[in-house]
Amino acid sequence: MRCERTTQVLFRVLATLLVAGTMALRAETEVRLRAGVSDRVRNYNLRLGALQLDLAGSMTVTFDDNPAGSSANPQPGVALEYGTEVGVYWPIRKDFTLDSVVYIGRHDVLSGAGEAGWLVRAVEGTGLALDMKVGDSGLLSLSETLNMDVQTLEGASGTGTSAQWMGFNQLALQYENQLSRNHLLALRVGEDDLWALSPEFSYRGLRTQYAAGKHSWHLTRDEEVGPYASFRMHTHPQKQHNDADEYELGLMFQSQLTRRTHLELQVGYQVMNFSTANVPETTDQGATPTGKISVVSQITRSMSHGITLKYFDRMGTARDINYSEDIVAAYRYNWDLSRRWYFVYLFNWVHSTYSGSGDSEQWLSNEFQLGYRVKKWSMFGGYRRTDRLSYMTEREYTSNQVTLGVNYDF
Repeated sequence: MRCERTTQVLFRVLATLLVAGTMALRAETEVRLRAGVSDRVRNYNLRLGALQLDLAGSMTVTFDDNPAGSSANPQPGVALEYGTEVGVYWPIRKDFTLDSVVYIGRHDVLSGAGEAGWLVRAVEGTGLALDMKVGDSGLLSLSETLNMDVQTLEGASGTGTSAQWMGFNQLALQYENQLSRNHLLALRVGEDDLWALSPEFSYRGLRTQYAAGKHSWHLTRDEEVGPYASFRMHTHPQKQHNDADEYELGLMFQSQLTRRTHLELQVGYQVMNFSTANVPETTDQGATPTGKISVVSQITRSMSHGITLKYFDRMGTARDINYSEDIVAAYRYNWDLSRRWYFVYLFNWVHSTYSGSGDSEQWLSNEFQLGYRVKKWSMFGGYRRTDRLSYMTEREYTSNQVTLGVNYDF
């Protein structure tokens, strides 16, 4: 059971990285409740008094025919990744808890293009969190989430790509209050920082400071509805892009449609007001409806799948582009073939239309994973194909990747 849980967590991280690797990271200012840790902690395998720990190690070898995402001269490469997932849960006092799940590893390039370095990933978005109860129904959470990973990014000239080391840090303070049995208030403030560890890509640095909140009611035991709002201030430290203030207001709805199917809907309106001080010639302003629909269904005891669709405006990463209108689609299918064998399929699609020119690009990725579990071990192999379709032919590329990996739960 622990092998299965760890493998599923790694695949959830992979699904997130598939989207993040093809587009600039958008500040995640959505209010997320700090609930549901009990099932995860129940599986922790080392206890020292009140302190509960969990350790899991992994190693993967990846063969890629175009790791740099090159259109003109694709070169194959081999990379090795190894690391440890560390989970910590420590109820320091009755109303004060430390909770953290972090993957720390190393990425080495054995041959071909790429960049070696250390990896830090927040598993399931947990990172490091300090939770403190406030009164009978309040919860105050301070969270620190650091991610350092490789992303395939365009060069500063707009042509050619390169695998570069990127860092993304999130610091947030969140307050939740269950005002009544069917009534919840949640508020969040924080700062997100995206930076490149290479001078060539320093222009992609972005700092976002934000405040967000939601107010929800349970219409029934299985249905929840309420408004949400957020304000973001985007600043480019290198001053090579225009800064912006962003506002979003909307309505969310969640429903347990059936015993096995969960639905989440979100509709809103987003405004991006850009200052033209850094790049005076780029004057586009953004205003668009936003939307999200997510459906997750347990088909049978051994099969589940889920699909998510999103539409929103995203900060641009070129001097002549203030923002892009993005459509994102993600699908996942899980199948436990037997007690030991499992299969996972992941699909991601991103369509970006750039402000000003109206030019567009697409990223598509399809991934298949087949794994085998035995006691504390799990082994898996996978194949992923990534395609980039662009209005500039020199930006288009195809990448085929084969991965072999092993996980061990201590």
